Amino acid sequence: HISTSPSPTMHANHSTDSSSAKPSSIQKLISLAISNEEQGCLREAYSNYLRAVRDIITLLTLNEDRNASPQQNSIHLEMMHNCSERMLFLQRKMGEKHHQERKHHHTGTHHANPQNCSQPPIKLPARTNQSSTIPTTSRGRFIISSDDTPPMLHHHLSNSSRDSTFHSHPPPPPSRPRRNSSQPQFSRSAMLASSSSSSSHNTTTTTVHYPTIQSPPVSPSFASSKNSVQRTRNRSVHYLVRQREPPKNLISQWSRQYDSLKQDRSILTLDNFMRRTAYLGLNPFGIALFHALNRTLDDHMEELQFKESLRILTHGDFDSQWQFGFSLLDEHGQGYVHYDAFRSVFISIFEIIEYLVQSSIFDAQTISDQRHNSLSQSGSAFNPSDSTKEHVISNLFRVISNNSPTITREKYEHFVKSTPRVLHALGIIDTSNVPRDRTISTKLGFPVSFGHASWKRVFCMMAGIERSILFTKHAPPIDRKLLGTQSCNAFRERHVYTLPPPDRLNSSDSDASTPTKFTDLSPHIFRELRSMFGISDEEYRMAFGLEQIFGHLLTGKLTTLSEKVTDGKSGSFFYSTSDGMFMAKTISISEYDAFKSMLPQYYTYMKDNPNSLLSRMYGLYKLEDSPFIVMENVFKTRNSIDICFDLKGSTHGRKSSPDSSLQKDLNWMEAGRRLHFGSSMATPFLTQLKKDVEFLRSLDIIDYSLIVGISEKAPTHYSTPKERSIFQRHSGGILSFDHRHVYYVGIIDCLITYNLKKKAEKFVKALYTGDEESVSVTTPQHYASRFTIFMQDQLM
Repeated sequence: HISTSPSPTMHANHSTDSSSAKPSSIQKLISLAISNEEQGCLREAYSNYLRAVRDIITLLTLNEDRNASPQQNSIHLEMMHNCSERMLFLQRKMGEKHHQERKHHHTGTHHANPQNCSQPPIKLPARTNQSSTIPTTSRGRFIISSDDTPPMLHHHLSNSSRDSTFHSHPPPPPSRPRRNSSQPQFSRSAMLASSSSSSSHNTTTTTVHYPTIQSPPVSPSFASSKNSVQRTRNRSVHYLVRQREPPKNLISQWSRQYDSLKQDRSILTLDNFMRRTAYLGLNPFGIALFHALNRTLDDHMEELQFKESLRILTHGDFDSQWQFGFSLLDEHGQGYVHYDAFRSVFISIFEIIEYLVQSSIFDAQTISDQRHNSLSQSGSAFNPSDSTKEHVISNLFRVISNNSPTITREKYEHFVKSTPRVLHALGIIDTSNVPRDRTISTKLGFPVSFGHASWKRVFCMMAGIERSILFTKHAPPIDRKLLGTQSCNAFRERHVYTLPPPDRLNSSDSDASTPTKFTDLSPHIFRELRSMFGISDEEYRMAFGLEQIFGHLLTGKLTTLSEKVTDGKSGSFFYSTSDGMFMAKTISISEYDAFKSMLPQYYTYMKDNPNSLLSRMYGLYKLEDSPFIVMENVFKTRNSIDICFDLKGSTHGRKSSPDSSLQKDLNWMEAGRRLHFGSSMATPFLTQLKKDVEFLRSLDIIDYSLIVGISEKAPTHYSTPKERSIFQRHSGGILSFDHRHVYYVGIIDCLITYNLKKKAEKFVKALYTGDEESVSVTTPQHYASRFTIFMQDQLM
């Protein structure tokens, strides 16, 4: 961290501050690093070079505050360049050494003396004396170019024309041409002479344009980025280049996740990471993921690096993300991937999915023995034979490598850019039935990632839903003639899966060794509903299946469910899928029971009313004792939702603060809002709304509302003719009569029945306010009448 304040700890046993950033201290570090390198202690040498670079950056900042001469800065830049050159060489050497050790370990042989590896003399290329710009970052980490451009420390400029942020740490050794032997070299004595000369300042005059280094506005970890990144010549390794910044609360959440992962340790270790990431720590995939996040083969990870990598996975540009995915396959940073390494990663992924899906204890209720046996056998739906796995993996490798023996960085980049869906599906899901343009702009919350309190919960939710999909897909068909009748057993069908615990590493978590019970209610009925709404098994699986977590990681993206607490009084949790098409919402036991009882009527009504405004329900589940439903996102559009309203037709307590993301009835009326549908859409809309409200009244449902999202700021107009509802066929919504806005509407929260508890609430609120008409809770008949009249008044 470059600022006027001391730099935070960048090494477990070293803290860089202004006192250590002296030319004499830097000289000692470089001398020690060279001695370590001559003795074969590569890791210690690398660490000392890195500490020297950080001290140099701190010294440059202090020089700026002291208005130091350009000559001083030129010397420091020279030293920084030399150190970075040695670090690049050492990293490549450590990768080769680690690879050789593993190779000999598998063959049963060992090095006679692993430290006596051949090394070139410690010579460093000299730099020409010319005008340059000091390239620095907010934490002094550098990026190595993949061409012959010298290693550079990119910076965060105050100049708006060059305002960009680079965050990186030593990347994998790229394919870098060797320097010409005719180029001038630096010897050990030249290196030390360069260091010592920084104190005497006897050097030729050069013009160095030193930019102002601003402190990050959020935290020492992150600086804001306004424009696109500044590229070096050709294409550099922009693994940790950032173009979009995560919100402040997300950065704080990552800090809490890091603390959760490291537990009582001072730094996150590989062992803790494997134990605290649930099912990811079952096999070597967790090790590869840790090294990809850490970008080194070290067994410990600093908090800054952890947060930087999460930024790549959630807010990264294409270049940084595909390189992260490649690093999962190229663990040793060789710049290419052989078939054995490629196969090892995929086998590890398949093992984790099989462990969750195949190892689940199955218990089906209210179905015949014959059907039970068929469903039990379908539990092996994801358990392909070894020959099938090898066929899938070899085909993937052949396609990505273009029939060559290795996958290079260029080939992997091309494949991720052209056909990423194949990797997202891990080659085992047919994506031909999955629409390509169903990625929406408005999503809830932030992805639940490693160390999050809901990480295991989300993993189990996705595993249970995938198991449900596989069971219904491979089970015998049901009698469709009985669907919609109370006598149909499919409405009472109930599957209970016991997901195995991630206990292969004897985790120290208190709940890690406890199996998780997942309940799936009426899976065949909901499969019929999904099919009715045009949702295939493959699309549903690509949204919730475990394959998409691992598949997206291979392309450098984190696509678990995103979590958000509802803005309403219920305190429910929303979990949205990575494409934003579906949402899972936690509900109460009373809502769960109400939906179970009304499911036959709901199925029949939605089948007969394709234009219904009611929420489209796609699944009813329970994780342990916490029920949740999966439904369609009303705002499934590429347009941004600029303002959102929740309308019930009542006034008591129906006002939100101006900065709230969800406005209510009084906000709507005070702003003079109307639904500008025009006569062509207002008439069918009101007709359908009255039918939907009458259906809810017949089931004694209250407390529902009309959710209205408005895209006001130059929305994109596109047609969606395949949508079943006429109210979703223009950009996924309803176009205003003046063609300026697009409305996205739906009736939500349709599971609250008028029971004894609600009757008591109505009595208390009416007694407190003295106005029974204004309170939200009322009888189903009065609620339906008031709701319909209010909505009718809003139409134009």
